[in-house]
Amino acid sequence: MPSNEDSTSGQSQSQPGRSPQEKFVLIWEALKRSLLSAEILLKNTYAELDGIARDIDAGKVIEDRAAAPLISCLGFIDFAFRFKSLMDNLPMVSNRRPDMVRVQQALESVEEARHRIQHLRGELGTNEPVDYPILGSISWMAGNGVYSMALGTPIGKVEWPSLVFDRQQGKWTAAHIYKLKNAVVDLDVVIAEMRAAYNSVADSMTSPHPESDEFKALKALKWGTTFALKMQIGAPTQAPATE
Repeated sequence: MPSNEDSTSGQSQSQPGRSPQEKFVLIWEALKRSLLSAEILLKNTYAELDGIARDIDAGKVIEDRAAAPLISCLGFIDFAFRFKSLMDNLPMVSNRRPDMVRVQQALESVEEARHRIQHLRGELGTNEPVDYPILGSISWMAGNGVYSMALGTPIGKVEWPSLVFDRQQGKWTAAHIYKLKNAVVDLDVVIAEMRAAYNSVADSMTSPHPESDEFKALKALKWGTTFALKMQIGAPTQAPATE
């Protein structure tokens, strides 16, 4: 892993602080799980959108089905923001590195969207017009069509843009866009930059024992060890016999 000779200061002798290497491992694990969580949420979102696109083509009413992918996008924004914060504070890794600068810039839209989510109550409590979907909107490509979806508000009308078509390039500029008020998040770009930043830091890690299972596990983008338990009071109940 990245090395640093600095020691933690200001800690009592009876309870020494964690070393930079220990802090790195803990923050790296949280960062890793933030990325994995974001990937799961996007996978679920895209699967929902594919089914909704087919139903739109068939003329079916979507109604409450719009909620699931929108909620997943909100979760994605939260985990992507956590990833950004953890990456920015990763010990022994300079945030001036080109790969760190790149991911921070790519995730600026995520930070803006999360800011909108965090201050939603304050904005809705003002006298300003609410002409945007409260939970945001999603626009996406499926097959040869472009689709867009949002939940309405109980008062007034809501408006939101769909995907942008680049006439010079002759193609759509994005495949999946989440928008909340003025924050526009290109979901595919964000997850790709998150993965690229992760891989860049993982590839730069070094260890005196590069072939050890511990070091390989540290670099691998996996959930790690899982514990599952069951507690029970009294004798186990038996299922009734069936004929």
